[in-house]
Amino acid sequence: MGWLCERRRDGIEGARIKSGFHGEILKKGFILPQVGRFATLNIASSRQQWETCLLSHLAGNPPAAQPMNLPNLLTLSRVPFLFFIAALLYWSFPFSYSLALVVFVMAGLTDWLDGKIARDRDMISVFGQLMDALTDKILTVGLFITFLAVGLLPDWMVIMVLFILSREFLITGLRMVAAAKNRVLPAERAGKIKTVFQIVSIGALISARAGEFDWLPLTGYDLDWMVSTCYFLGLSLFTVATIMTVYSGSYYMIKYGDLYFGSSSTPDRS
Repeated sequence: MGWLCERRRDGIEGARIKSGFHGEILKKGFILPQVGRFATLNIASSRQQWETCLLSHLAGNPPAAQPMNLPNLLTLSRVPFLFFIAALLYWSFPFSYSLALVVFVMAGLTDWLDGKIARDRDMISVFGQLMDALTDKILTVGLFITFLAVGLLPDWMVIMVLFILSREFLITGLRMVAAAKNRVLPAERAGKIKTVFQIVSIGALISARAGEFDWLPLTGYDLDWMVSTCYFLGLSLFTVATIMTVYSGSYYMIKYGDLYFGSSSTPDRS
């Protein structure tokens, strides 16, 4: 058996123990003689980390876990942003709704900025890829639940929120099952469209509340038509987003249903 440091076809680099090879070069990786059973080790996300992994295992010392980097911190920041926005919407004070809108825009910018920094600085990691999608779901679903609590969504729309919540849990579970079987589920177009509708609907609903309670009393202008338009737009987009959520979730379950209902064979580790 031996240590295998390799660069896989999906771009993820890492080190693992692999049986059947002794000091050979395989798939741009070096097999280091070592005795042990199959186990996945630290994942490296750049060539420098891959070389460090190789040298560390040559010395007989597995590399330490990579420290939390800036893109990952930006990704995780969307979770406290959710609680900050929820607090601003629930405990209203002058211009709290406008501040909530600003914080939501900041949270949206982190979704763009973390990916840009990770690509530009070669900091792409498996943790970042997984948590980026997960924190997006936490932010959007958490805000929809908050909207029900503060009256931005009518009570009967709780059914739609439950549809969205169920879909996100099912697809997240499906991705975890796929990862355990060494399969990657690419993002589908319907899912991306669904996310866009959700984000725009959230922005429109918070804008409507900000216009109604923050700006109408201050300006004295007749802005009722603008507030009504934002409310209508937000509710309409939320409805469309729910439909796209059900559609994209059903598409995933049909296309990749074998992961849930297929045979329970062990993952391919070749």
